[in-house]
Amino acid sequence: MNTATDRYNNGFDPQAVKDINKLNEEIEKETDKTKLTELYMKRLCRGFDINAGATGRIRNGYYPY
Repeated sequence: MNTATDRYNNGFDPQAVKDINKLNEEIEKETDKTKLTELYMKRLCRGFDINAGATGRIRNGYYPY
């Protein structure tokens, strides 16, 4: 796989994996269902950033197009 930032907007964001691990720890400790739903959504959205590439990280989001 080519991870150059100028090809296919493809790259790996290691900070996203660290953030997901922190969210997983919070999910294990949480008991409130509303807070759990919020944490699951944060984990899902942060998971999109794992392979969003440099452009996706600069624009703060995952663009499916």
